[in-house]
Amino acid sequence: MDVEYINLSGFFNCLDHCFVEQRKLPCLEDTTATSFLSTVFSFFSHEVSDALLTLIRQERDGINADMDILMGIMRGICLSEVKSFMKNVVVQDTYAYYSKKSSEWIV
Repeated sequence: MDVEYINLSGFFNCLDHCFVEQRKLPCLEDTTATSFLSTVFSFFSHEVSDALLTLIRQERDGINADMDILMGIMRGICLSEVKSFMKNVVVQDTYAYYSKKSSEWIV
C-alpha cells in the first residue's frame, strides 16, 4: 500500500512540476483542497462551521487547540468559494464572543 502511495505521490509531484507550472495553473494541492472542501462544505456546512468555531473559541479561551487542524481548515477555506460565507460566520461569532467577554470584564 505504501509503495502505491509513493508512486502515485511521485506522479502527481511530477505532473504538478512539469504540467501545472508550465501552464501557470494553480498547484494540484490547492486545487484538490478547494474541490474537496467545496464538496464537503456543500453537505456539511453547519458541522464544518461549528467545528471551526469550536477550535477558534478554544484557542481564544486558552485551551490547547490543535493548530494544525485549524490552519488546515482555514487554508482550505481561503482557497475555496466558501470563503465569504465562513468569513461572515467567523466575524459574527467574534463579535458575539467579545461582546460577552467585554461585559464580563466590565463586571
